[in-house]
Amino acid sequence: MPPSATVSRKPQQSRTYWTRLRTRAAKAAAPTPTELPNSSPLNRTSPASALRNTTSLHHEPPQNVLRMKPLHNSTDSPVRVGDADPHSRLRLEIGDEIKIVSETWIHSLYGELINSATIDDFLASATSGYRQSDGCWEGLSCTPASKEALLVPLKRILSGIHSKLGEPCEKGVSRGFVSSRASIAEVGGFRPVICVKGVGPSFEPPKKAEISYCDLASVIDIELDKEVNDPDRIVQAALYSKYIFMTQPNRNYVRTLIVTERSFRLVHHDRSGFYVSPLINMHQHPHTFVRVVLGLSSPREAVLGFDTSVQWTCDPATGRKSAGTIETVDENGQTIVYQLQMDRPPLIREALCGRGTTCWYATHPDTGEEVLIKDAWREADKPSEFVFLKAARGVEGVVQMHSFQDRCAETKEYRPSDFVCKDFVARIKSRVVMQVYGQSLEHFTSRFQAISALRDAIHGHRGLLAKSILHRDVSLQNILMSIKSGAAPGARGTLIDLDMAAWTHTDISVLRAELGIGTRRFQSSGVLRNLELEVPAVHDHLDDIESFFYVLCHLILLFESPGKRVKQMDARLARFEEKDPDIAADRRNSVLDNPWFCSPWWGKATDELLTGFQALLIPLVRQKNGFRVKFSRSPEERRDLLEALGKEVGVEIYDKVLKLFDTALAAYEREDRAAEGSTLPPTAPLATVDPSTTSKLSSNQANRKRPSEEDHPDVSPSKRVRSSPNLKVVSEVEKIGQERHPSARSPPITVAAETVAPPPYGPSKVKPGAPPKTRRRTRAQGTSPKAVRRSARLNRA
Repeated sequence: MPPSATVSRKPQQSRTYWTRLRTRAAKAAAPTPTELPNSSPLNRTSPASALRNTTSLHHEPPQNVLRMKPLHNSTDSPVRVGDADPHSRLRLEIGDEIKIVSETWIHSLYGELINSATIDDFLASATSGYRQSDGCWEGLSCTPASKEALLVPLKRILSGIHSKLGEPCEKGVSRGFVSSRASIAEVGGFRPVICVKGVGPSFEPPKKAEISYCDLASVIDIELDKEVNDPDRIVQAALYSKYIFMTQPNRNYVRTLIVTERSFRLVHHDRSGFYVSPLINMHQHPHTFVRVVLGLSSPREAVLGFDTSVQWTCDPATGRKSAGTIETVDENGQTIVYQLQMDRPPLIREALCGRGTTCWYATHPDTGEEVLIKDAWREADKPSEFVFLKAARGVEGVVQMHSFQDRCAETKEYRPSDFVCKDFVARIKSRVVMQVYGQSLEHFTSRFQAISALRDAIHGHRGLLAKSILHRDVSLQNILMSIKSGAAPGARGTLIDLDMAAWTHTDISVLRAELGIGTRRFQSSGVLRNLELEVPAVHDHLDDIESFFYVLCHLILLFESPGKRVKQMDARLARFEEKDPDIAADRRNSVLDNPWFCSPWWGKATDELLTGFQALLIPLVRQKNGFRVKFSRSPEERRDLLEALGKEVGVEIYDKVLKLFDTALAAYEREDRAAEGSTLPPTAPLATVDPSTTSKLSSNQANRKRPSEEDHPDVSPSKRVRSSPNLKVVSEVEKIGQERHPSARSPPITVAAETVAPPPYGPSKVKPGAPPKTRRRTRAQGTSPKAVRRSARLNRA
């Protein structure tokens, strides 16, 4: 497909540290602005020739890239991605440079929409707004006082081009240029100046406002010549595009236009990133300007960048979408059209660049079966998700596939054939039809639902590993809960998104070369620190286990209760997305190394789950960190030590992790049955203690239980701790636990019941150690404890 036909995660960015010295040097080296031709009485020319003249345009960069502004002016104050500024996040997606494509390619763009002879006739007409004698568009001042001064004449020119040369629209379809300054919501503190408003199947009018991003075909922004090369203008255009992608889920790409008094620049956004055209003089190249305007206002949705395999039907009375279909192939490769469920909006990944995952809820046209259809853009040199989904059939806790369609679209088709950019990653769109599941983990409604879903996802991860598949993208959004209440163990949670997966038997050199795989917020500290190593180790199952731990943290520390976030913890966990991988790894260690307590809603069993998971991971993470700084060894030897650790630990760690979850789930069930007065048996076959090995507690032992255990007489007695190298750390952790749950050994404190403060759920300064070895005192079944006669000496003691 030619680039202009159907006009229709990116590797780690290199970091630029912008020091004050470099800033001063750049200012000193900056060219002195050239005066406009009519600013001097010795060199006075007409306004028309000033608009045509390009020799005075000092802003045209000689390079083929547009360099972005640094995120900070000193290496001492790195940007925090968790900050509210949306521009900071987009700058990270854009990177340090934006490719400027060749002017020749822009001149050929949208050539199939109109021929040159028709444009010549239009430009020669008196109503076109173009004066051929002077070679310029009417009404545009060469020295406007402000951007607002260009709004009226430019809108008149754009509307004239569209009304005279625009392609006829079908019934129920229209395009029009409107000023949106007062009628559309601000994005990042700005509003687009002119919008191409769309009416038709893929657009939807807002319920209240006059215009919104859900009915924008394109955006046209106005700038002054002296400001147009400011990279913030590109970031602002990207922000508009992001909102269009989020409200128009069947978009493959979005193009916007930046116009000045002399020039225009086309800005293109898709899942592979961004590129821009050079500044092109609209007065010298009216043909190109006309074609670009017609392309951005075309009534054909494919030309605007829509995926036309998704079709909508609009209510003629309201103009809003009332029905929809999505076309794909079935398991036999035959075309099939599913009905979209209009009462369930699609799930859309927020990031502008990357996989751009969109999930559609649909119904089989013949059987009526509900399915989930996922669109995603994978890197072109990565294997298709299909091979992993096929191998995962029948694995509990893992997404199950019905059919798969590959190469629905490719981002390289939206670029020149000779497009080269250091950060460009070509992406391919695929579509997979899967069984339908519930919402992602953050939408939980109970403790049992959240923890059981996470537990079954970990169980599914182990099942994948048994099939020689490593997931490598564990995240909160990639774990879905069951759509049915009371689902059986193994079906309560599902691990999805295998497009980052890899075969464990793949050539190890290939695995070592794939750095930074996964969702940044949930990547392990090892994966992040590998980015700094000269000879990095492979991503292994221990990295994914650590990612599961961070998912647990986001559940039980970020959410105080269902739907209620803790703002302070939200800000802390957002720092996991720091651009600098070493800083991002340190953020994780601060959470991993410190004891944390959940909100009272989660309860003591959840605290113990978190502490137990920490105790499993801490020695492994510390050992890995120790290998990385073992500078007495060569880089290759340090890498081999890291990879050997994963093989040494093996898959036994799954049993330990799952046991922690099963213990917590059993406690939830006991507590829920006690609260409801129910005698129903547990839903999951969890490990229990043989009654023959458990003795009844004496009254003295019973007094030593924590208060939360008094409500559950079937809880086993507290474990004793043997001496170990980590005994001091363990004792300190237990001390904190006793402060939170005072036992009978604590000095008596008189506090009114209504004034008891809730237990803390913030960080502590004491660090937990490895789990202590335990032993239980047992008594044969049927044997009751003998009465003990207390002596005076014992009472005195």
